[in-house]
Amino acid sequence: METMKVLVVFSILAIGVYAQRVTFNECGSNEYFTLKQVDLKDKITFPSIVRGDVHAVVNKDIPADATISFQVYKIINIFGERRIKIPCVGIYGSCDYNLCKFIAKKTDPIEPRFDICVLWPEGMQCGCPVSEGMVFKKQNAKLLFPQLSTIVKLLNKGKYVLNIQLRDAQRQSLYCVDFNVHIG
Repeated sequence: METMKVLVVFSILAIGVYAQRVTFNECGSNEYFTLKQVDLKDKITFPSIVRGDVHAVVNKDIPADATISFQVYKIINIFGERRIKIPCVGIYGSCDYNLCKFIAKKTDPIEPRFDICVLWPEGMQCGCPVSEGMVFKKQNAKLLFPQLSTIVKLLNKGKYVLNIQLRDAQRQSLYCVDFNVHIG
């Protein structure tokens, strides 16, 4: 769950936004994860350090071949609310990743991204396996957001929905969470 939460926060950051409020709803079974809290205390800007509280629990071992899928939608109001899917461009937008490789990638100067390891349980090595009983609980964690291009930042004001799904090798959903974010 914490891993999912961290991944969601990463996704929000990855679209180069200023987040003012984040809410979440689990959209499937919580057999594998339980996300209890996500609270960002500061606006997200790029680059910046944002304080946040996260609490999640891994309820069941996550398969080593699991995939994490990010679907990012911008909400526009044209004859009612509409979702526009943001495509995967490089490492940003609606992309799929092998979970273990995603965690291992962490911070890369060539492809700057959110460092998920700052949310990892104390005393445990950041990486796979992600095992039953792991508790991700951090208060005032310092989340580092990388520098992004000015154009990307300017295009991202507004409302977004971030859907994150954890899937097994057969593409069956192990966990799902939707985040609603207001940016700008």
